[in-house]
Amino acid sequence: MKLPVQLRESIAQDQERTESSKAQMSELESSIQKVDAEVHNKEMMLKDLRKLQDQVSRKTAERSTLFKEQQRQYAALPEENEDTMEELKEWKSKFEERIALLETKIRKMERELDDTATTISSLHNAKTNYMLEISKLQTEAEKSNETALSTAWDCYMDASDRWKASKLRNELKMISRQAYQNA
Repeated sequence: MKLPVQLRESIAQDQERTESSKAQMSELESSIQKVDAEVHNKEMMLKDLRKLQDQVSRKTAERSTLFKEQQRQYAALPEENEDTMEELKEWKSKFEERIALLETKIRKMERELDDTATTISSLHNAKTNYMLEISKLQTEAEKSNETALSTAWDCYMDASDRWKASKLRNELKMISRQAYQNA
């Protein structure tokens, strides 16, 4: 049975749109993977900075103890006190500068992590829109003959399988991130 020219053209256009949407979804998957890698990298950097911040806190406590000991010794050695006090002030100043720098880096990393999460959300929304377009194209293709129906169904199953696999990977990543953040 021959299909009318318009129907064949419509099917061809629908198939082209479906292929285009599949290509765009593939690009989005690649973008999501890159962003996920960036998120992981940022999280590792943030973890390292937090370790440094813990070390800074410990060093602050040690410095405080040393400062008190120096105060006691100053009472006994007035001449040496003047030189030592200047050194402590200099150390304190450098230490406070280092703390301020680390806190700035932590805030920057947290902002970048938030920006990355927003990008991921946008990419997921775009992916959903493409899935809706594919579904619409598949519905239109079902109105043609059985061959077109079979082709559309195969495309749908392939897209659905890829989407399910992608969704599962994303859910596993989210679970992994939550477990990491809770750890």
